[in-house]
Amino acid sequence: MNRILLLLLLFPTALPAQELAGAAPDSAPVPPYVEDPPASFSWKIVHAPRPPAPDAPSLPATVHFLKESKLSRTPSAMRIVKTWSDGVTTEEWRYQSLTLFTQPNSGEIYVMEESDSLRASFATMSTSAFPEFSWINAASYVGTETYNGSPAYVFAQAAVADSPISPSTGRRAIEAHPALKAWIDVKTKLPLAYDDGVALHTYEMGQPPSTPLVPSAAFLDRIEKYKKEIASLKHERLKL
Repeated sequence: MNRILLLLLLFPTALPAQELAGAAPDSAPVPPYVEDPPASFSWKIVHAPRPPAPDAPSLPATVHFLKESKLSRTPSAMRIVKTWSDGVTTEEWRYQSLTLFTQPNSGEIYVMEESDSLRASFATMSTSAFPEFSWINAASYVGTETYNGSPAYVFAQAAVADSPISPSTGRRAIEAHPALKAWIDVKTKLPLAYDDGVALHTYEMGQPPSTPLVPSAAFLDRIEKYKKEIASLKHERLKL
């Protein structure tokens, strides 16, 4: 037998572990740990509630939960359509520095009131498509896994209990949160899934909107009504 062929049969050519596994990169991820998608983008999140703990109190049958969120954004707007477990669909817009949303039962449109804290919150939501991953950092990186066939960076954070309330500030230095775990696609650095202890949220990236996002007439009318209400309040204050 050909000597070279014999060597190949006895000692097959080794492939890099990464190629065999189809997953793990050789090095830890570097910032940004989660990429922000293009200004025009769309994605879907499927929400699957975690089973309650054995000792948890039973929830009434009427309690409904979020099943799916469809999000689309352009440089000037973001639209979120939410589907609930009882079949109800609600709609939310971030438009003209306002957050508008429909009330599940009545369908009435609400406008989030302006304040410094809300402006900061809106700025965070507008500049980052995935603010739910803001806790991710180098310290929370734990390794790699294959998630639904995709190589993923894995980040985790242990559950934290409330710290005592400070007598001087009346606030807690540490707020409680459950254990967190996130899977981020190695190639794109876009989310694959997120477990917040309450539900497993699975992400599916879509195509950018083909046309500009503009709220329906009902939302635009509510914006105009809101602006008139604010103008009237300012006018009344000037009289004082």
